[in-house]
Amino acid sequence: MFRFKQFVIDDSGSEMKIGTDGVLLGAWANALQPENILDIGTGCGLIALMLAQRFEAMVTGVEIESLAALQAIKNMDNSPWGNRIQIVNQSFQNFLEASDSCFDLIVCNPPFFSNSLKSNNSSRNLARHNDSLPASILLSGVSKLLSPDGIAAFILPFSDQEGFLQEVFLNKLYPARICEVSNSPNHPPKRILLEISKKEPVCCEKETLCIRNQENKYSIEYQNLTNEFHPDF
Repeated sequence: MFRFKQFVIDDSGSEMKIGTDGVLLGAWANALQPENILDIGTGCGLIALMLAQRFEAMVTGVEIESLAALQAIKNMDNSPWGNRIQIVNQSFQNFLEASDSCFDLIVCNPPFFSNSLKSNNSSRNLARHNDSLPASILLSGVSKLLSPDGIAAFILPFSDQEGFLQEVFLNKLYPARICEVSNSPNHPPKRILLEISKKEPVCCEKETLCIRNQENKYSIEYQNLTNEFHPDF
């Protein structure tokens, strides 16, 4: 059980446990007064809840794994925004095929392991391996579902940046903002936060973020980004 400033979340039913990646994406993703938000691979619902707190919007969370979806529904029902959040227990491909909606903000913390050894736990494999949702299908779907002025945001391993951006361009989408995330000033970037849209920007904004400072305490930048949620700030 994790207590944030305005909600409590239980991740015991989800193979994708609450971690810094989800908190970063939920705090960093941005859009101008979105009306409809989509969280692809919502897991226990952390990012969906963070976005429901930040925006007066309807939020849809899509989750393929049934136990995680049930956990997300319980977390939404126990939150102040349950009337604005819908959890759909479905693959993204099936959701895409059935949906006639457009979304002003789409977020995804995608499964990132590829061609790697899998466990015997099928739920964990679904959550962590990209076999079921490769970047090509993910971004093709995002291109279809994103509203003309909408924003899509992702968090990815730094090493996956080049291949993911190739798929972005192939789907006629454009990077608008990139943030390189390091654990500390002495470490190279480990993750990127990526914002894309259907409109080609004049330039792509480049940012950097260190989660911890030289004293191994949370940096001021990380505190400023997450202070709406983090109970210690």
